[in-house]
Amino acid sequence: MGEATFKVLMKYGLERLTVRKIAEEAGLTIGGVQYYFSNQQELYVYMCICVCYGVIVKKG
Repeated sequence: MGEATFKVLMKYGLERLTVRKIAEEAGLTIGGVQYYFSNQQELYVYMCICVCYGVIVKKG
């Protein structure tokens, strides 16, 4: 989920980052995302934690 959020962030930017786009990238429904994260802020914090701990590594 953190990686999907990061990919969408890099593609669309923070202003256009939505749960719908993140869900599509992760192959989930919006409800599937909301099962793990009760709001966008929790999802964004999780993405930041993943980046900080090196879980998400930029490939290229």
